[in-house]
Amino acid sequence: MGTLWTYLYNSQQKVELLPDKDGYYLINGNKVRADELVVAPFKNTILKESTRFYLVPPNFPEPHTLEICQKKLNNYEISKTTIKYY
Repeated sequence: MGTLWTYLYNSQQKVELLPDKDGYYLINGNKVRADELVVAPFKNTILKESTRFYLVPPNFPEPHTLEICQKKLNNYEISKTTIKYY
């Protein structure tokens, strides 16, 4: 799943996981029901075969600020630029 997760993170997309026609999810070659995947998220919640799951990557961090300064030797003029990069 590393390659898929890397793609989802880099593209900032989510993917919906759907069960097969019998209501099972295929995980590492094993058929698993939704109620076996989620353990009591809310005590009275009933998971059905139509339950959908999503893989949602975390958001990118805030952009970094990079400050570039230049100082001339003869007249000591200082120029300063601040840019943000992702």
